[in-house]
Amino acid sequence: MSPVFLAALGAAGSGLLALASDLPASPYGPRAGGVWPLAASGRVPGWEGPAVPGWAGPANTGPGVATAHLLLLGAAVVGVLLLGLAWLSLWRAVRSDPALQWRRLWWVAAAWTAPLLLAAPFASQDVWVYVAQGRLVSSGLGATNPVHLLGHHSVWLTAVDPHYLTGPSIYGPGEVDLSGLFAWTAGGHPWIAVEEWRLAILASLVLCAWGVARAADARAINPVEAVTAGVANPAVLLVFVAGIHNDALMISLAVAGVALALTKRPWWALCLAALAVTVKAPAALAVLAIGWWAWRNSWRHRVRYLGGGLALTLGALAVAGLACGGDGFSWLHSASQATVASSFSVLNLSASTSSALANAVQLGGIAAAVVIVLALPRRASWVGALALGFGVMAVCATNPQPWYVLWALPLLACTGCDPKLRRAGIFVLCAMGTWGVLPLGNFAWFAGIAALTWILARWENQRQAVGLSDSTGSVATDQTS
Repeated sequence: MSPVFLAALGAAGSGLLALASDLPASPYGPRAGGVWPLAASGRVPGWEGPAVPGWAGPANTGPGVATAHLLLLGAAVVGVLLLGLAWLSLWRAVRSDPALQWRRLWWVAAAWTAPLLLAAPFASQDVWVYVAQGRLVSSGLGATNPVHLLGHHSVWLTAVDPHYLTGPSIYGPGEVDLSGLFAWTAGGHPWIAVEEWRLAILASLVLCAWGVARAADARAINPVEAVTAGVANPAVLLVFVAGIHNDALMISLAVAGVALALTKRPWWALCLAALAVTVKAPAALAVLAIGWWAWRNSWRHRVRYLGGGLALTLGALAVAGLACGGDGFSWLHSASQATVASSFSVLNLSASTSSALANAVQLGGIAAAVVIVLALPRRASWVGALALGFGVMAVCATNPQPWYVLWALPLLACTGCDPKLRRAGIFVLCAMGTWGVLPLGNFAWFAGIAALTWILARWENQRQAVGLSDSTGSVATDQTS
């Protein structure tokens, strides 16, 4: 397929996704009506009736999808399928032609992205919480207070999920600072602050693409293929660009830090990783991995860089906390707790979904991720170990969401393991992140976990048989690159 056709095919898919979020009473933009200028509000009696045919029931019961939205459901599903077909075709073209120029990839990705700039926040409405917390900061009320202090009639709370009205912020001070800046420049219009967040995420994804390309090149992997697989894919576009999640900013800073580490710029790498922690706490795993493995395998260097990484992280949190009227650290408690496990929690495979057990599973996941990062690279790539650690934390979180698995996706794309297994892992992660916000998302999520387990088992068998890592040369090359 020609690049022009792929650009048009993906743009058509993105256009359908934007339409599915903007039409009246959309299940994918349920709180945007009356706030987002392009989102219609109210009901359309002709096709948005109160009932769904029995045969269509199983396809219309996914998370966040109300009944009687078959038309919008169809638009969203067809849009994802068209975008996915365009991406798979582009990915295949890049693999078959390593000389494919960067400019072709950029303008194809731009064509896929452009329609999503007009979409109301897709599926999850978390971004409305971001900007409401930003309004608190810009109003001088501080980031540690619940957003209901803005007043129940505030336009900034119109689209906020009531679940988030009374609790403290679960996001880092750097994220709240950015939200405060956007709220201050929005002129009293929440949708402008939301669109500013979307543009910030697009900028962060450009940084992520730079990091993936640089890391892939350092490991003798085709950088164009790595960016196509890890950044210019349907999951990133649907979840990060259309859905507007701050996880994109966190992982982009972490990936850029990894790229700088691989090119022997230790302190800049740790600075970016520390900034990522001010967005969301899981980025601390990147600080650990960079400080422990990125340079010489000696205790003196490890102590030096781990100490420096810790100091930079604490300093960044403190400074960012002062800027948003907090201490920079109190949010860690609220971010680590859950009142109940989400429908994507592994606890749903058992008989209990208590919050205490969910918190225990999360703690176990964090411990496992730390062990993976510290121990696995003795015979394997520390970049691959970091991707695996992020994946384990995502699955074991107290309130796991489909976009959490995208923490691992860009890093996996520049990990030099067996190409077939790497591509299979990327495809599964994309499917989990994309289909998790569509009907039968829970089935896709748990099927993806099973598939990833099988892929990891295959990779471990290969690693044990060959005695080599997923690096392109030797362990020493990986640890010092």
